[in-house]
Amino acid sequence: MRGARRALLACLALVLVASAACSLVLDVDAKQCVVDGDCARFGDAVCAPGGVCVARAVACNGGACWSCPPATNIQFHNACTDAQCVSFDAGRLTKLEPDGGLPPLP
Repeated sequence: MRGARRALLACLALVLVASAACSLVLDVDAKQCVVDGDCARFGDAVCAPGGVCVARAVACNGGACWSCPPATNIQFHNACTDAQCVSFDAGRLTKLEPDGGLPPLP
């Protein structure tokens, strides 16, 4: 019984030492940054409110369409294309009534 108790205490001591060592090696602080310069280690990142480094926002939606590679369905549906807008010649519609309505059925 004493051997089991010693083994249990040894395991408990090992866990406590390991958790203390982990906090010395890893940065467990919730704040990653205070200013943008603190995020330089993450590449092109900025310090967001709350002290978290986030990727710098890219101006993808400067126009009427999404100009960056789409990552969501909404961005995909609003993605820019090389299509061109061509106005419709309403004079081609010769079978409509003068008010733009359809003629009566025969």
